[in-house]
Amino acid sequence: MKLAAAARQHKVTLSSAALLSRTRQLEVDPGTDSSGARFGTRASVDAYWPHH
Repeated sequence: MKLAAAARQHKVTLSSAALLSRTRQLEVDPGTDSSGARFGTRASVDAYWPHH
């Protein structure tokens, strides 16, 4: 899941989601798309925000 999409879905800023990925609270998928977007694994996003 793109970090930007995770941020929108859980009503946080992209910078907050990026910080969570940098501090390893969200697991980052090493792959990117052609725009260079970063992806968090769906499991880590769902585990961090379980109530949304």
